[in-house]
Amino acid sequence: MNKDHQLSDDLLHRIRLLDVLNQITQISLASENMDDMMSGVLDLVLELFNADRAWFLYPCDPDAKSWGVPMERTRPEWPGLFVQGVEMPMGSNISELFSDLLSANGTIQYCPDTDHPVPPFIAEDFSVKSQLITVLRPKIEKAWAFGLHHCESEVVHGAEDLHLFQVIAHRISDTLS
Repeated sequence: MNKDHQLSDDLLHRIRLLDVLNQITQISLASENMDDMMSGVLDLVLELFNADRAWFLYPCDPDAKSWGVPMERTRPEWPGLFVQGVEMPMGSNISELFSDLLSANGTIQYCPDTDHPVPPFIAEDFSVKSQLITVLRPKIEKAWAFGLHHCESEVVHGAEDLHLFQVIAHRISDTLS
């Protein structure tokens, strides 16, 4: 790749980042409360990554007795686990996933033919072919998990998408703080 092409790709990525951050700011300004804002960001994530589900899990704590899905947005053909107020018992599979996530430095992409194949229980229980997941670390309360699922087909995201996902996660963490 020549220098001019690389510079052009870098500039396009930066413009995309600024555009997404502006969209998140507009969602925040138009929202009447935190739930509206978080829902709007999840809708944006569905669109940006052409995902089937986008969600938050809380707490992202492998030692917690339970966890829940405080919010998710889904495509109609891929309903998720979200039921307001329902707590799921912490199983060893989720506990291990949370431990891995908390020790990772950034987004984990679960996808066949990568260093992180989709865990069988996620593929089977949630019909997931690939997913992105990262930890949100607000200054108050415990960590959250933020992620998206691709259920219709397997999607491998490139470095720019992984960076964009992490930038969105940082913005969400700031909002939660």
